[in-house]
Amino acid sequence: MPSDPSDAGLPALPRARGLANSLEQARPGQAFAVDEKGNVVGHDSKAMRLASLRILGVYAAGSVFMLAAAAVFGRIAGPVALVATLLGLLAFTWPARRLAHALRSVAADDLVEAERTGVALASSRFASRMVRGNAWLIAGSAAWLRGELATAIGFTRRAIEQSGYPPTGTRRAIGALARLNEIQLLAITGDLAAARARLAELDRDGLPAGDLVQMQRIDTDLVLAFEGGDASVLPDDLDEWVAMVLRTNRFGSTLVLLAWAQTLRGETELAATLLDVAVDRLPECHIDAAHPRLAAWLQTVRT
Repeated sequence: MPSDPSDAGLPALPRARGLANSLEQARPGQAFAVDEKGNVVGHDSKAMRLASLRILGVYAAGSVFMLAAAAVFGRIAGPVALVATLLGLLAFTWPARRLAHALRSVAADDLVEAERTGVALASSRFASRMVRGNAWLIAGSAAWLRGELATAIGFTRRAIEQSGYPPTGTRRAIGALARLNEIQLLAITGDLAAARARLAELDRDGLPAGDLVQMQRIDTDLVLAFEGGDASVLPDDLDEWVAMVLRTNRFGSTLVLLAWAQTLRGETELAATLLDVAVDRLPECHIDAAHPRLAAWLQTVRT
């Protein structure tokens, strides 16, 4: 697996780096972070500003402590307090920085590094439950894209366990994404009964209303329909789903799934258009490894 996106034949669409500011503005090469509702958030979002303020607050408190220790205890205690403060700040900021690195690695198509970083962070005692759940989710996603489906299921289940499913908060959004990923992976690996049972449980618990979570729910419904070979279980009108995906520059495999459903419904011209649009978006999806049967279907309609 090449770590250089250009070597991987990635899309001709404009590439970018860092976090996407929204689902619709996301470019290939950007990573997704979510808020407590499961919406994609960027650097200029309220959630990110509050996180930055919390970090600045810790730095300020550490500086005050260091100055106070130096004033009260003199020359020796001052440097000791400085070292202790710096170590504390490092322990506080390290998980967030490693999580950001794991996200960037997925976006850059360096899946081995993303998985390695995610597993290491998820195993750290310095990370919170939210960070550990997110790290396992990233590691599972990277393993999935590499075609290591059994490993991906294991990591994803750890993400579910660590995130839990609280009534509110970012852990709920991460837990929802992890549960949707598990359902898709179960379907892709042939356990449709378990996948449908998990989806029924998730429907009873309810999903956050954020845009990334809702996009993943659409993808989950499409995967279950495809793996079951029955497009009739999908809504009669797929136009809203098509429009939602076309407003983005991502989700190539979702477009292929929609093309499959439209083909079965006799909408061959629309299906061909969706596949044409999907071409630039597919390299980051790695469907040959991540969804072999869908890749095989795509190959048959391309020849």
